[in-house]
Amino acid sequence: MRTVLAAVALAALSTLAQAAAPTVSCSGGVVNCAAAMDGVDPTLLDGEGTSWTDRSAFWEGTSGRVNLALGGTFQLMDIAIVVDNNDDYLIERSLDNSTWFTLGSINRTAGNVPVSPGGMDYFDSFNVPGNIDYVATLDFAPVNAAFLRVRATGGDSSYSVAEVSLWTNPVPVPEPATWALMLGGVAALVSRRRRAQD
Repeated sequence: MRTVLAAVALAALSTLAQAAAPTVSCSGGVVNCAAAMDGVDPTLLDGEGTSWTDRSAFWEGTSGRVNLALGGTFQLMDIAIVVDNNDDYLIERSLDNSTWFTLGSINRTAGNVPVSPGGMDYFDSFNVPGNIDYVATLDFAPVNAAFLRVRATGGDSSYSVAEVSLWTNPVPVPEPATWALMLGGVAALVSRRRRAQD
């Protein structure tokens, strides 16, 4: 019984641990990977109209992936992203880094930067009046995720991501009443097992 209670107590304490900062990794020939989430304000140095290879993670072909490990499970509320303007992108989320679900997408016809002269374009999911950077296909209801990835699905075969910014909430911790019910259930199972052994 003590072992079971100790395990439940440790599980409860583990939910209080601080999450690590997000980490970025890339695959499929992506160059300058860290630039995809370097914390530089996307409207300043790596924002609209800059070259697709300036301060960005960039690649050729659709096999490139920019992967974000969030350092825990979070409720995603909104996203802002700076990508090359004349391409299509898919943003996906996962809880286990194995099974992926679509979070949103960007179409090459969206955005404010014209194809010529081209360059990077800023998009976000903030559906508020007057927001010229809002893209409906990037908007989503709050959803849990531990991992995100960005990949290209079409365009001119030259792709880049200059910045990904996320607005999140911690995943809710169960209320004390929920923990009490769980502990009561474990105690009942242990008691029943002991009776069955007697």
